[in-house]
Amino acid sequence: FRSVWGNTERRKKLMPRLPTVGGDSGNWGTLLNQFLAIEHNADGSFIKKVVQQGDLFINVKDAAYGAVGDGNTDDTTAIQNAINAVPSGGGTVYLPAGTYKITSGLTITASNIAIAGAGAGATIIRAASGSEGITIFLIGDGTNTCAHTRISDVLITSVNQKTGNSGIKLQKCFKTWLERIRVEKQYRAIHAYNSTETWLQNSDIRDTKENGVVFESTLGSGYDFYITNVVAD
Repeated sequence: FRSVWGNTERRKKLMPRLPTVGGDSGNWGTLLNQFLAIEHNADGSFIKKVVQQGDLFINVKDAAYGAVGDGNTDDTTAIQNAINAVPSGGGTVYLPAGTYKITSGLTITASNIAIAGAGAGATIIRAASGSEGITIFLIGDGTNTCAHTRISDVLITSVNQKTGNSGIKLQKCFKTWLERIRVEKQYRAIHAYNSTETWLQNSDIRDTKENGVVFESTLGSGYDFYITNVVAD
């Protein structure tokens, strides 16, 4: 130890350097350089970005929206206001860990909106008692195409077994991703109506009253729905 670290010049050579774009070679270097180039300049310093509050990423617990996520407070309006606040260019509505009580359905009618939780075991969206007939997430208005929507890392459930409608219903949607979600105690878990290019993957569906996944079209033409790594109980 003394023979290595006692020599100043040798110690300098052994000290680790900060990663820099283009500073490594081989397969690892290729992957690292791709990652570094997103957030770093060529000298390794961070690229400065200006992101205003409310742009691109909206936390439903921010004071402007006021969701609580304690399982008792009605968070319907807070979550809906956060969804409505996504700018026209799109963005993500984030629900931190918690249990969000809702008493009416949440609607997404604009394109390029993502709903993201902290994980299906951490972020719970739960229909309150007396709300057994609601659709928890209604995406699209059925007339205008709603494109590039994502719901991920949440548990969609109900205090009681649902007696009507769906956990998630798509209406004239194009390119929708449903990923790492759990949907339980619904009448229908997922209902894709006149929608195409939908991905349901790495998810868990259980305790549905009618059907887990329903495909429905009145358009007289085919559409695509891809299911990968889904447990349906």
